[in-house]
Amino acid sequence: MAQDAFRNMVIKRVIVHQVFRRDTDNKVRNPFFSSECVTLSDGFNTKMKERIIKLLGQESHSIRMEIEDNGEESTYSHIVKYWKCKNREENKFIEASKEITNNLVKIQDSRRYPDSLLLCVEGTVRKDNRDFFCIIKAESQDGFLITQEAEKIGLDYIANLFMTKNEKFQKLGMFIKTVDSNDNIPKNVVETYLFDSNTDDSISKAKARYFYYDFLGLNFRNDSKKQTSAFFLETKNFINSIKELNDVEKIELTTELLDYINDPNRMIINAGEFAQKYFSATIKDNYVRFLEKKQIETNSIHKDVKMLGNALKYRKLCFGNLVKLQIPTDLFSEDVDIKRDAKSGETLITIKGMMLNER
Repeated sequence: MAQDAFRNMVIKRVIVHQVFRRDTDNKVRNPFFSSECVTLSDGFNTKMKERIIKLLGQESHSIRMEIEDNGEESTYSHIVKYWKCKNREENKFIEASKEITNNLVKIQDSRRYPDSLLLCVEGTVRKDNRDFFCIIKAESQDGFLITQEAEKIGLDYIANLFMTKNEKFQKLGMFIKTVDSNDNIPKNVVETYLFDSNTDDSISKAKARYFYYDFLGLNFRNDSKKQTSAFFLETKNFINSIKELNDVEKIELTTELLDYINDPNRMIINAGEFAQKYFSATIKDNYVRFLEKKQIETNSIHKDVKMLGNALKYRKLCFGNLVKLQIPTDLFSEDVDIKRDAKSGETLITIKGMMLNER
């Protein structure tokens, strides 16, 4: 699972370069390249790990991707070239980070891209200490620094702030090598993850695509249809298994699930987001464990409903007396009234409409 991928993180090197907005003639301004890595203090390491794990962890909108561009100048190739170095000296890491930064400069081909920092981070994750290479793009913000004197509180304006808690101004790509070999590293043994807040509303937005596709060389996984289907069907099974809920409450939760996955503006689905909105804390924890046991992603999934077919079009209600009802999903909320009899506990259903015939 994705949250397991980032545990036991050890940061070994970090370097920061600055990329500038193009000039008024849309000409490239050369980036500012650092000549040496950041000094890694305990405090810096702790905060950097916290930031990366927060952006990629279970509660975020990170999504597992797959590598599409493995050409000679691709981001993947620059990372692999570094991984293949026998001693992995600092100058080789800096060289790789500069090549990756140059790729970003080429891709940001208009003035709509503001000044930003590009951070390259390397280290290991997981209990088996797998190599990772993380790329963070942080756009500048402004703000105020509080100053306190004897009898007053003042504010000092700061024009360039980076890596604040506002995730809107940060994008991140994570590459994890899942094999021991440093000689043969095909793209299928490198796990990749993306965080970009611009993917939340519409994954087709160019401002999201330029980063994950054009720059990082990533695309959505081929098994998105399978992942979406598994998320929906197993979440439905979980809802039906909740002992604390009665039948009407389970039907209401399934309605919320259908609305969630049928939303035409939602291109990313996220189990943590769904659970946070509709489940109590105890049920949420049980739900996460349930999905993990079923090996279903608990971070974001690129929605693809092609495999679900009639499961999204019709609601099928089954009763203990063998009565069955099939109702179109888009008519369910308006034309069906469901109540629970307080005395008998029986489920009472009223269907609004004229009966036409019997089939």
